[in-house]
This record gives sequence, structure tokens and C-alpha cells, in this order.
Amino acid sequence: MDIQATIPETVLLLALDDASGKPVLDGTTLLQTLGGAGLAELVVRGRLRLAEAGETTAAKPGSFVASTAVVEPVLEAFVEHAEGRTPKDALARVVGWGGTRSAAARLRAELLGELVAEGALAHSETRWLGIAWSERWERGARTEREDAMQARARALLQGEEPTAADEHLVAALAILHGAKVLPKVFADLDAKALQARADQLALGSWSSDVVRKAVEAMQVAMIVATSVPIVISTSS
Repeated sequence: MDIQATIPETVLLLALDDASGKPVLDGTTLLQTLGGAGLAELVVRGRLRLAEAGETTAAKPGSFVASTAVVEPVLEAFVEHAEGRTPKDALARVVGWGGTRSAAARLRAELLGELVAEGALAHSETRWLGIAWSERWERGARTEREDAMQARARALLQGEEPTAADEHLVAALAILHGAKVLPKVFADLDAKALQARADQLALGSWSSDVVRKAVEAMQVAMIVATSVPIVISTSS
């Protein structure tokens, strides 16, 4: 089955626990991984790239340069935070300090809404005195795409070689690996073997050297970001 999912969508679906209907990542890490996934998606789709030494542009080497490619408004919001900045600084900007106004938080809310509308997820909440205290996103009536994504991710992590069609999925796994959360997402797999295989996948073939370098840079940015504790609201 053709999974046809963006990198952020893949990260979000993999991060949701089927049993509890809640993310296996804390709110801070979830927004950081979605922020990294959004930036990686923009690179894969050609809206952003990393400037290289010797270019005639004003951008410093290793900082993001924008093109004229067209993307959805929720991802376009990432561009203004990323252009002219390094992946680490761009990630900090799209995640912000929490709440619902950051680019990463708006991406999370939009993705969840789309997945509920599609039928892939079913949303429920616990309210007290008219206030939502707890939210759940359980499996919906149409889970074929998520099931195919999960199966393919596990196949790749257990040794199957990726194809060109797996680039978005491999990028999502690389982002989760950079955030050091793959053992939480795939808790039933051996953690040591999982980390070693994720290293191999990240070094594998990409559609271009531009994408490879950008994904590597985002992994480094994720390592830095997830080493700094920030309290972020999970409300959408």
C-alpha cells in the first residue's frame, strides 16, 4: 500500500500510542520532533535548502535558503522562522516557548484535525467544569494507511533495505532517532539494535546530497534541542 504521508504526519502517527490514544512522547519532545519534521519536509519538497560555502547568496554556509516552491500555509509559516538561520536556531524558533501559537503547535493541531476528518483517528476528551482536562486520539475507522506505515517502519528497523518510496518514512525515523525517542515509539524492539539500525538508515541513500545533509543537520539540531528541558503546553 502507498503510504503517502508527509514527514510530520508520519512522526505524529508513529508517536501516538494505540492503546492510550496519547503520545508516547512528552509535550515538549513531541513539538520538537514535529518542528524538526516540518523543516525536513520543506527540504525534501525543495522549499528550503542549506547554503553551502562559496555561494553568491548572502546566506551563511549551513543556514537555510528559501526557494519559490509552493507548500501548504501551515508549513509556509515555518519558512519565515527558518530562512537565514541554522537548523538549530530554526528549530528553536518554530517550537517557541509553548502554548498554541508556535508554528510547531499549529502544525500539530492541523494534522490532528486532518487525521480525525480522514477517519484515521477518533478524538475524545474529558471535561470538568467545561474545561478539557484530557484528550485522546484513538484509532479511527480507517487505519489502513497507519497500519501500512507501522508495518513498513518495523520492516526497515528490523533490517529490510529502504527504497526510494521510503524517503519520507526514513526521514521521520531519522528525526525520531535524533530526538532519542525511537525506543519509546517501538518499545517492543530491542533498544540497542534499534539505535544501531537507525544509524544505518540515516547514513543510507537519499534522493539528493542536499536532502542528506539537511536531514543530518536536523538530527544534530534535535539532539541539542532535546537536551534542553522546556515546559510546553500540549493543548491544541
